[in-house]
Amino acid sequence: MNDTRRDVLRKNFSQIVGERNCTVGKEALTEFSTDTSRFTQAPVIVARPGNTQEIAEIVRFCRREGLPIVARGAGTGTTGGAVPCNNGVVMDLSRLNRILDIDPRRRIAVVEPAVLNDDLRRAAEKSNLTYPPDPASSDKSTLGGNVAENAGGLHCVKYGVTRDFLLGSEVMTMAGEIIRTGELHAGRQDIDIDLTPLWSASEGTLVVFTKLALKLIPCVSQFVLLLVRFGSLEQAAETVSDIIRARVMPSALEFMDEGTLDALSSYTGEPRRSDVGALLLIELDGAYERQVAEQKREVIEICKRQRSISIESATDPAQQEKLWRARRNVSPSLKAIAPIKINEDVVTPRSKIPELVNRIKEIGSFYQLRIVTFGHAGDGNVHVNIMIQESEYSRAKKAADQIFQAAIDLNGVISGEHGIGLAKKNRWMQDQSEPVLTLHRNIKQALDPDWLLNPGKIFDND
Repeated sequence: MNDTRRDVLRKNFSQIVGERNCTVGKEALTEFSTDTSRFTQAPVIVARPGNTQEIAEIVRFCRREGLPIVARGAGTGTTGGAVPCNNGVVMDLSRLNRILDIDPRRRIAVVEPAVLNDDLRRAAEKSNLTYPPDPASSDKSTLGGNVAENAGGLHCVKYGVTRDFLLGSEVMTMAGEIIRTGELHAGRQDIDIDLTPLWSASEGTLVVFTKLALKLIPCVSQFVLLLVRFGSLEQAAETVSDIIRARVMPSALEFMDEGTLDALSSYTGEPRRSDVGALLLIELDGAYERQVAEQKREVIEICKRQRSISIESATDPAQQEKLWRARRNVSPSLKAIAPIKINEDVVTPRSKIPELVNRIKEIGSFYQLRIVTFGHAGDGNVHVNIMIQESEYSRAKKAADQIFQAAIDLNGVISGEHGIGLAKKNRWMQDQSEPVLTLHRNIKQALDPDWLLNPGKIFDND
């Protein structure tokens, strides 16, 4: 796009959002050219609306001019979902960051899309309520982005993912029209088709969020955390299955394989026992001390039946934080291994985790790549981290595609909570039936007939 055209756009957008909320400088645009993935493309302009009316004016202008739009939160995604393709406009929603209401009686929060995940949780806790979805980026990711990706987190095994907490929405269509759904819809909800779930995991391709109604739940006061070491990942996986079969539902259930444990040992300087092949972190919670103590007793018995090597238990918050430190240190420990980390997430049935991890080891050996796995054992969400040098990137992408195939072969899927975006689009389209693709395209066409809203993500229009 030439400078003359860019100047015209700046003038138009400045009239909508004010000159200080309109960015065209090259350095400033670079910040909005990518997320945490390797994909990058600079937008033609960045506009920061401060209210619903300004969003509507931006949307209508872009539709008249045929300009693609990406509605952006904090840019913490990993699959290129926030990268502006096709000379697009970035609509930075960071100014829409207010918690509009917390209703303790109805246990509902109404927020603007740029409220941070952790900020809502802290605000809710003042009313003895909490918001459970807690992705790793909860300190910086926005709730609008969480809905767009259907984010999960450590506690999704018991409490569910973002979709389970989305009760209503106010959204803007590409026609510049407002739609209110669920708890934000004034009519009788029981006689309408509730469109609210449709937006979840849509990655900003259908509508622009302006308000969200989210479910809150009561805080619990009793917690216990177990760190359990096993000789093999197979034993750890059997333990997970036995815990679920026993109808004990941990609030968090995380696993680490031996590659992760090696990375942690190198990073912290603490030696790793050679007989330990896997680790589980099991958090139990509840309203009553007796209830949690009974769950703990039952889980420990299950771990011992699976020949666990050692079990550490913590009820004191400081002790729990010490045990959680192993999980929190995973990311920095991996950064110390190699300069580039390709982070994929796949899902497989819980019982298939060892088989998937073994397949991943074989793939790593074939391509001579170091691959480390850890993740949410409770729901089979495996985080696959391919640690590489720049020269190994092409091999790593081939390895990633084979990892996707391995997950599919084991009745899994290629993404759990990171979304599809650009990174997995081709593979996702390849794995869908034609009726499924047609249905997705028809929904997109109905809401965005010109295909201007975050184009090129998840699927193509032909």
